[in-house]
Amino acid sequence: MSTVFKLRKGTTAQIAAFTGALAETVVDTTKNTLVVHDGSTLGGFPLAKTADLANFITASANITGTAAGLSANLPMTKLNSGTNASATTFLRGDGTWVTGGLNGTNGTNGSAGSTGATGIQGIQGLTGTAGSNGSQGIQGIQGTTGATGASGIGGSHGQSFTSNGTFTIPTGVNALKVTVVGGGGGGAGSSAQAASGGGGGGGTAISYLTGLTPSATLAVTLGGAGSAGGSGGNGGNGGTSQVASGTQTITTITASGGSGGIAANGAFSAGNGGAGGIGSNGTLNIGGGGGGGGASNQGPCNTSSPQGGVGGSSTLGGGGASSGTDTTGNAGRSYGGGGSGSSSYVSNHGGSAGAAGVIIFEW
Repeated sequence: MSTVFKLRKGTTAQIAAFTGALAETVVDTTKNTLVVHDGSTLGGFPLAKTADLANFITASANITGTAAGLSANLPMTKLNSGTNASATTFLRGDGTWVTGGLNGTNGTNGSAGSTGATGIQGIQGLTGTAGSNGSQGIQGIQGTTGATGASGIGGSHGQSFTSNGTFTIPTGVNALKVTVVGGGGGGAGSSAQAASGGGGGGGTAISYLTGLTPSATLAVTLGGAGSAGGSGGNGGNGGTSQVASGTQTITTITASGGSGGIAANGAFSAGNGGAGGIGSNGTLNIGGGGGGGGASNQGPCNTSSPQGGVGGSSTLGGGGASSGTDTTGNAGRSYGGGGSGSSSYVSNHGGSAGAAGVIIFEW
């Protein structure tokens, strides 16, 4: 950056009333020229400008300038070829060449001048360029991911299957609740004053499926009802229900059927009830209720009023009720319910069939 140097200044009138220090120079702002001071002369000595010397020495050899001190005319012949001009003469003010005297002795050096006035304070420097921006701070640590919300219960739409088929995932649906119930076991038959057992209820698997593709399919297989046992025969097992991959890939969800009731043969004998089925690969896997055992109810003097065992219930309820004395059993009343066993006193009787399973889709 360059440094600005300034001198003291004033108008012609102001400087005329001012005595500067020896060698001090100021600026006449009226004449736009410099004025040199000797420390004693009031007003100092103005310096001539180029414009004041417009007619200085020219080819005509006349000094005709108009500035102060330059008003006299001096012929050039007096300077280069005048009479008596020589190396030992000098030109006097009246134009006559005269012989000069010997050089005088050098005068004594003058005293040192006074210390000059303190200079004017310099102009303040320009403001520096702004510094660069600081580096960006380090990114904060990401917060912990929140816990996954609980699966929602089935919505207001649904579709149930009571036979084999294919389920197509509806448009706009990517999550389902699926309930799979196995078939109920059949009740056993009886003979000879005996009471047989009821069939077990079908198992249940409840699953919440997510990440599904609309219009994709799932394969549905329904577990059938366990057959009724004939006179003196065991009841049939209920079938297994399942939902498996179609064009949509999933883990197969199954619910096994209840076992058939056990027959009773022989006077005053009683058969056991069948075991309930069980769900697997579901979010919830629930066992079906076991079938009830028969009751021979042997009385005094070998009298008897046998009762067949009740059918086991599924999660939807509905096991067959116990039969009366000397009668067939009652069929399963709701999906997956087991049939009840029969009882015999005078005649032989067969048991009753269980109820088939069911598969329900909700969204």
